[in-house]
Amino acid sequence: MTPDVPGLAAAALRPLWRWLGVVVLVSVFRVLPSAAQVIENPHGTAVGDCAACHLPNAWRPARIGKEFRHAERSFPLEGAHAQTTCAACHPSLNFSSAPTQCVACHQDVHRGELGITCARCHTTRSFLDQARLVQRHEQTRFPLRGVHISVACESCHPTTQPGQAQYLGRSTLCVACHRTEYSSTTTPNHATVGFATDCAGCHGSAAVSWQGAVFNHSATRLPLTGAHLALACPACHRNNVFRGTPSACVACHQADYSGTTNPSHTAAAFPTTCESCHATASWAGASFNHDGPYFPIYSGTHRNRWTACSDCHLSSASYGAFSCTVGCHPKASTDSHHQGRSGYQYVSSACYSCHPRGSAG
Repeated sequence: MTPDVPGLAAAALRPLWRWLGVVVLVSVFRVLPSAAQVIENPHGTAVGDCAACHLPNAWRPARIGKEFRHAERSFPLEGAHAQTTCAACHPSLNFSSAPTQCVACHQDVHRGELGITCARCHTTRSFLDQARLVQRHEQTRFPLRGVHISVACESCHPTTQPGQAQYLGRSTLCVACHRTEYSSTTTPNHATVGFATDCAGCHGSAAVSWQGAVFNHSATRLPLTGAHLALACPACHRNNVFRGTPSACVACHQADYSGTTNPSHTAAAFPTTCESCHATASWAGASFNHDGPYFPIYSGTHRNRWTACSDCHLSSASYGAFSCTVGCHPKASTDSHHQGRSGYQYVSSACYSCHPRGSAG
């Protein structure tokens, strides 16, 4: 008989196939988990179903779904926190042990001086949001007013050496921050004059600018009123001399006194107390007290019947002399009104002797 070669070969290979089958099955069982095997959750026990964040066909990218309620886990995601990646607060991706205190994620630049509750001054919108900070400052010794509201914290609270207070116990005196402005001001020179270092006295605590400072002149020998309020300090305080500046009007208004011609104050020997006739609003409209000791011209029949002192006082060299006849009371009409009057004379002095108050009686 002829030997069956293929059959013999197949019989010889059967043990090898059996061995290879066992190896493959063992390998498969090692790779595939059994139905009872549990895969460890890398996020800890704080999360639920994987499908809340992961897609069914891939672990990445992971997205927090609407089903995941972060607020129910004691830390609502608001403002900038809602835009932060999970790993920023959960570096190990174990969500069960994430702290909720601000200082756990945010470096305390205040070095514990203001406590660990950042929300007292900061909002979740941004650490640079100062809306709540201004409110918090209302409870301190220095409420923020004017330009101070928009000033960066570091401007008043500069970085100090370790162990030194940066926020607590800071001085609230203006000069603590504004010594440079005080020392460099030349109009007027605050240091030379000896002005107080309490800037608020002139600049106000709610000032929006250094410009427009108003000195409280009411407590001095010359309270500022009228046109004086609009004058710059050097107009009266020349050469930066403030203490001992004379308060008499003529100290500043000698030229006005000497140059006036209607009437000539010098010729008439008027007193240099300008306030006797002039108000501080303007030189024009001076009102001399003529009605009291002299002839009434602001009241009675002569009110609004004249325009200037020279209408009656023809000579500015002597105001003791006056004229009733020139330009005001013509002789013809005056004579007709005085017919039959004993002692009548068409002379100004005679007019005044009979009509000292200007009335016809």
